[in-house]
Amino acid sequence: ARYKKWMVQYGRKYKDDAEKAHRFQVFKANAEFIDRSNSGGKKKYVLGTNQFADLTTKEFAALYTGLKKPVSSGAKKMPGFRYQNFTRLEDNVQVDWRQQGAVTPVKNQGQCGK
Repeated sequence: ARYKKWMVQYGRKYKDDAEKAHRFQVFKANAEFIDRSNSGGKKKYVLGTNQFADLTTKEFAALYTGLKKPVSSGAKKMPGFRYQNFTRLEDNVQVDWRQQGAVTPVKNQGQCGK
């Protein structure tokens, strides 16, 4: 039922029953991951299903990140960034950085850069 509701919400249609069955298995694995994460203790966030819930991690990375190969653990830091005028907040303080103008709201950039 959850999958059917999701399909309607995001307008998903597949080329054949085999593709639909495969996507259901991917969705099911992602939904189980989401449920385990959300039930596993105190977190400051919750996960949910979105338009990407029928994609594997590799498919998502290939389609939306432009990632050609895994980033090495020895990746270099961006030059020039420094912590200036930085005040550490207490752990229980929550800040919506969108309201502070530090970041913009999340947006789907689709096939950005391709």
